[in-house]
Amino acid sequence: MSQIMEPIPLRTLITLLHYELMVSDPRYEGTALFQTSFADPAVIARIQKQFVSDAEKHPESIEKMVFHQFNEHKSSSKEPIPLTTCEIHPHANEMVKRLTPIEVEQIYLESRNHDGCFKAIGLFQFFFELCPAGQMISIQVGNEAPLIVNPKDRACTEFAIGGPKLITLASTMIPGQVKTYHTGARENEDHAVVVFNVKGPAETQVVVDMTRSQYGIAGRGTFGERYFLGNIEEWLTSMDKVCNNTTTLLTRSTNFPRTKSENENRIEACAKKVWERWQNRVKEQWCAYCGKPGVELKKCNGCKAKKICYCCGDHQKSDWKLHKMTCERKK
Repeated sequence: MSQIMEPIPLRTLITLLHYELMVSDPRYEGTALFQTSFADPAVIARIQKQFVSDAEKHPESIEKMVFHQFNEHKSSSKEPIPLTTCEIHPHANEMVKRLTPIEVEQIYLESRNHDGCFKAIGLFQFFFELCPAGQMISIQVGNEAPLIVNPKDRACTEFAIGGPKLITLASTMIPGQVKTYHTGARENEDHAVVVFNVKGPAETQVVVDMTRSQYGIAGRGTFGERYFLGNIEEWLTSMDKVCNNTTTLLTRSTNFPRTKSENENRIEACAKKVWERWQNRVKEQWCAYCGKPGVELKKCNGCKAKKICYCCGDHQKSDWKLHKMTCERKK
């Protein structure tokens, strides 16, 4: 008799895939946060002079602009596990050093998630290619009963984001390699999500928008997650805070043709690492909020049967709005 495989919780999978995607981002390697408009709003007026030609092209819908600058810095952290937030540059001013952990985390998400939507879709493709035949996933958005879904019943839907409300400029200042990444700088910006088709009596479409927090606080999930998970109607409604309108461009398979590019190799390596972490889940836990692994994780005292852990008190607090719906303490 064949052994029944445990369905992989979709939230767990998103969290782990997102973690590996963020910590492997080569664009910010060897840098630390030097200045940001979160600490000093006046920086916007200064950088607009520098990017005046770009500023003139910004959509009229823009309500706010933010700027984050990362300067070259060799990390002095003795932490062997990659951080899931920004390291502060030692020469940053006191206003930057006084930023709250939540503010620094938001800067991390806005900068690292830039241009990440198709990478996220590739992560799912490569991960499910590693799964044995018959592997299912369980989808639970809130406190409803989990739905068991075949991961093959998924598609990539591409949208045009019309009239973005936030523009983010993130610059890496490495001598000879100064680069600036723009999010929300075009009137119609391409964006893509993974859609899982749930069949049966509860037929619906569940959207995973793993990198939407590049669009600021409004891009976070319903419960403050670093990603969005919910049905298509909830996703469309929540996008009203991100942009003026969304236009569906096309829906297609998530199985993209292989290119063997450096970026593709990185995404495939991330998926493989997540598969290994899932296989080793009995021995090694992870932060339920950010996906960071570790042996000294803080466990949820209310959950006895389930092993729900956090890398720090801040992340446990940030995850409570979501976790309280399924915490064993509440039952």
